[in-house]
Amino acid sequence: MIHHSPLTGRRMNMMPKDVLDPFWEEVFLPAIAEQAEESWAPYMSQTLEEGRYKQKGASHGGRTLPLSNQAFLDVQYHMKRLISEEEDHSMYGSFFFAVEGKGIKLLTKDGQGGEYVSPEMALRHNLSCLNWDYMLDRRNGELLVDVGVSFTPKTTEPLVGLWRLDTLEESYAASGFNKGTLHHHCMLNRYGALQAEMPEDRALQTHIAFRNTYNLYYEAVRPNNNRPSFGKDSDAYNLAPAYHKECFGTIKVLRGAKAKTYGVRDEYRVSGQAAQIFLRDVISHAERYMKSKPVLWLSSGVWFDFLSRRMEELQRTQIRLKQVNPPNLGILTGILNHMLRCTICTPIVFDFHVRESLALLEYRNVLRNVDTFFLHDLDALFQPCLDSIQESDDFRVLALMGLNAKAQRDKALASQRPTILDGFDQTAKFPIGPNPTWGQLKKAIAANPMLMLKEWTIPSRLQNRSAVLARVFCRFTEQLWLMVDDRSLKGIAPSPVSLSDAMKCWTVSSVDQTLLHTTFEACNTGLEVGDGVVHGRQGPRSMTFASRKEIYFPAPGGRALKNGSQWLPFLDDMGYIKFYHEMLEGRNDEERLLVDDALETIFSHLHCLPASQKGTQKTKGFVWKIKDHSFVFYTNPEFYKVEGLSKESRTERKPRESQASYRSLKSRKVFEEVLWRSSGFDGLASKKMETERQLRRARVQRLSTAAKNKRRPPQRGKKVKIVELRDLTPEEDDEFSSPLLHQIKRPGISAHDFASVDDEEEEEEEGSCDESE
Repeated sequence: MIHHSPLTGRRMNMMPKDVLDPFWEEVFLPAIAEQAEESWAPYMSQTLEEGRYKQKGASHGGRTLPLSNQAFLDVQYHMKRLISEEEDHSMYGSFFFAVEGKGIKLLTKDGQGGEYVSPEMALRHNLSCLNWDYMLDRRNGELLVDVGVSFTPKTTEPLVGLWRLDTLEESYAASGFNKGTLHHHCMLNRYGALQAEMPEDRALQTHIAFRNTYNLYYEAVRPNNNRPSFGKDSDAYNLAPAYHKECFGTIKVLRGAKAKTYGVRDEYRVSGQAAQIFLRDVISHAERYMKSKPVLWLSSGVWFDFLSRRMEELQRTQIRLKQVNPPNLGILTGILNHMLRCTICTPIVFDFHVRESLALLEYRNVLRNVDTFFLHDLDALFQPCLDSIQESDDFRVLALMGLNAKAQRDKALASQRPTILDGFDQTAKFPIGPNPTWGQLKKAIAANPMLMLKEWTIPSRLQNRSAVLARVFCRFTEQLWLMVDDRSLKGIAPSPVSLSDAMKCWTVSSVDQTLLHTTFEACNTGLEVGDGVVHGRQGPRSMTFASRKEIYFPAPGGRALKNGSQWLPFLDDMGYIKFYHEMLEGRNDEERLLVDDALETIFSHLHCLPASQKGTQKTKGFVWKIKDHSFVFYTNPEFYKVEGLSKESRTERKPRESQASYRSLKSRKVFEEVLWRSSGFDGLASKKMETERQLRRARVQRLSTAAKNKRRPPQRGKKVKIVELRDLTPEEDDEFSSPLLHQIKRPGISAHDFASVDDEEEEEEEGSCDESE
């Protein structure tokens, strides 16, 4: 009645709820309660609602109650009695139990070591509660059993067996099975597993319904529910702790399985009577089949080392791609995580982008031509990292990768814009030239520090330092990295055992492989040219790496630090600073000076260091500086691929983003006209526009008239010097007749006008004389 739907995979019930619930409430649960002892009551559900409540949120089945043979018979007796006592229960008069026996192969394995004549006798004895004669009678129904044959070599060396798929296909074809499902283990073309069903017409003749052939090394990582799962793609995309925990846990299990032998197994689902016939000659048939060499036997150490190494490299590739952050990181993550799952099982590909990517990479052709699948074109240092696949994550992929996936994708797209290193020969001795500006150097160090810094090697004079000095620096390195939270690490915190290992922990490449988010900054010290001047340097002079020794190894007897400082734990009994001070106590001044000089020499040859600040009585200081969720490091100018800074100050202006010359939306008036016209009112729209033009003109006229009629106050007149007309002396006549004659002004009359008036008066005088004459 209750079964799994072949379409949805969910449990379905063919019996109505109104019929099934009373059966549980009034027949089955009371029957169990009547035969159970009082001490069982706390562990049993008395009602159906109680059972459903306890099973709420559970991903597995309900609680299992073991019943003895007699208890099982008593339950059936009470059920029949309850059904006969109530007339409403008559519909439950015919019932049966569907018994499924899974995981009982160990009860019948090889006849329990020879204790029983055959596996059948071991099964009958160990499961005596079942009426085997009744079940074997086909008049009562069909009994199906899985008969499996395991092939395990008896050798002192642990071995692993892998089925050859070509021989399996020939065997399945000769037996008349349908085309089965191939499982390529660890993406190997020739080795894996196969399962197929028998056609119905042939199954009636052979009594074989299904065949399953697989490798037993899967038992090393097989979960209890037989549903293998390997982390989420979103965890791998964000390098979440759950992803690293899953990888490390699986790798540890695989390495621990190298001491065991894992064979192969061939299972047949047959009827009960066919199983009896099958078991009579199974050994002779198995020996004859093994002569065709259908199994590849290899050392357990070789096979499990191969699996664990493959998982490690896939994990490192994921970490490296996270550092590069390509625009299609989500698609690459789906491919890599699918390859990780294939190392322990043969998963079903549900995500569309993974199926599409495998098709674009020609998964089947690569598997057939080179016998295994690998990403031979993958290069994390160049863009795009992998050809043939989608170059950028779409929204379907981003939705599967988490909340911050879109922001990360946008950041990756922005990083592909031109940078300071574009246009330069990045393989040359000086990638950005021997004498860049300070701004160019800072941008280049921040963009690609590994390209701008020379490769680190330990100097020969530091290789034979004293063991005590090496121990101090190793403890300093280990304890500083122990401060970092595990969620900020890509792997595990460094734990060096030698001076060379400790110094290597402070290289740019090592830091980049240890931390998830890092930022490297340039220092402006040690960049002097021939004249001893640092040209183009901006800001205060940075501390040299040798002088930074005082930050991490302060002299003993200093003042107490401020409460809450990050440096305080290092001054405790287990801190490296305390160990350093104790080491100096038993030495004289000359020996102390030699120790400090040696530490300064070590610091001067480090690739980079955290941007730490020394703690004092007034300031707490800090060991690690975090900026925008990234750890900040200062790089050593001794390793820069430059000769010095340029005298020129080449300031680069940020290019102005071009703006569109058109408006994105229509103006309100244009939109209103279009709205009227689209509704069929062309005449009204024209009239409305004409009315608006008239109103606009009237408003302009009104404003112009008001401006013209505005009252303007009169200007103040200037004072005029009045000269009385009389007979002038010769000296005055010369003064007024000179070219520099001052104008005699009257209100509204100029000097020229005054001269014309004088001429008229002279004419009038002459006329009067004529009249007198």
